Amino acid sequence: MTMIHMYLCATMTHCLWGVCPSHVGVNPITYEPPSVTHLPPPTSPHAGSTPRMYIAAGRHAHVTIAQEYISLTSTSPCYTLVNSVSEVHVAQGGQVSLDYVNLEGPGSLHFHTTLVEQDTDSAFRLTEARVGGGLTRHDVGVLQGGPDTFTSMRSFLLAGKEQLHDLHSKLR
Repeated sequence: MTMIHMYLCATMTHCLWGVCPSHVGVNPITYEPPSVTHLPPPTSPHAGSTPRMYIAAGRHAHVTIAQEYISLTSTSPCYTLVNSVSEVHVAQGGQVSLDYVNLEGPGSLHFHTTLVEQDTDSAFRLTEARVGGGLTRHDVGVLQGGPDTFTSMRSFLLAGKEQLHDLHSKLR
């Protein structure tokens, strides 16, 4: 298990095929947004992974994190399966910005779920760009748990020949 202490981290962080929990306490200072890069296992182009990430932003904490899914090859099909989950909790007065980028190779299957729970007077921003992968699906579920919550979800999906991108969003 790899811990990412965002209020201490000022460099790029890589998480390979594992769990990346992170907790940000009250009023931390973040100097540079951490980046989590997911790579397929180098031993086989026919592999699967189930990365998990948990982000907890404390009261009045401001967190920005970038997730990137890439393949080591871009020309030949890379038949990998990724089933990833990101879970985010934003406490009262907190703000979380999550950037999600999918640049996987042709032939890859990618299923991603983002689950968000917001407390009163909190903000969550999701920006995603998907241009890679053969079949991709992103399920986004946001639960606004009180008044004065702000949620922004922006997506750019570009599908070419033999690609299918799917997006499902639920805001409650």
